[in-house]
Amino acid sequence: MQKKHGFTPLGAADGTVKNAIFGENVARLYRYNRHAELAGPSRLAELKAEYERRGMGRSNRRYGYIVTG
Repeated sequence: MQKKHGFTPLGAADGTVKNAIFGENVARLYRYNRHAELAGPSRLAELKAEYERRGMGRSNRRYGYIVTG
């Protein structure tokens, strides 16, 4: 499109222009703080910690259909 229409390059891959086009404008409109989720442990990390604390092991139980030969 640059050659065909004479557009100038947008700059570096992590430059301000591309960041604004591909996310920061939308994040600002929806008041999304991308650093807020990194503040504490995720829900998955909490579930994993609880699982390990309880000491549950694998059951090796089969679920669903089993084809016997």
